[in-house]
Amino acid sequence: MARPSKLTDEVLATITSLIENGNYLETAAQASSVTVRTLQNWMRWGSDADAAGLDGVEVPESSVIYAEFFREVTRARAQAEIDMVATIRNPPTDSDGRTDRGWVSAVQWLLERTRRDRFGAKIELYQRAEETFRDVVERALPRLRAELDPNAYVTTVRILLGECAEGGPGEGEATGTPSH
Repeated sequence: MARPSKLTDEVLATITSLIENGNYLETAAQASSVTVRTLQNWMRWGSDADAAGLDGVEVPESSVIYAEFFREVTRARAQAEIDMVATIRNPPTDSDGRTDRGWVSAVQWLLERTRRDRFGAKIELYQRAEETFRDVVERALPRLRAELDPNAYVTTVRILLGECAEGGPGEGEATGTPSH
């Protein structure tokens, strides 16, 4: 016989309330005396059960509670995001009627970290790596020019800058000044 689940109505209400108020899943789990792993399991089981139900598969009675948990946590996360966006769009004002920019910045900060996929800074890591690589290449060009014969130098620059061997030199390559 399986032991009873720690997922009670009270635990569900506590977790969803905390998440609705912008807390992380991990914080909500810890505040509800549930391990993070347990909460992650409930979410996984609930997601699976919810998806099965949506696909027309009969969901076992023992899984229904996890599907409900998954839907409620998902709803709470959505509500937290809705409330944060509403705060940015309709910011609170101070006693003089001026927008409280500190509050707006705090909410933006929270959104950037908790909803990174939609509100996080969009930094293309490969672009940053390419810029760093170009900096290294530019620093190496004078030494390459001094130590290589002209044909080897042009070929090396083409390779480093990703030019195909069949194509002609790109702008500035023959002079050792890579194009940007």
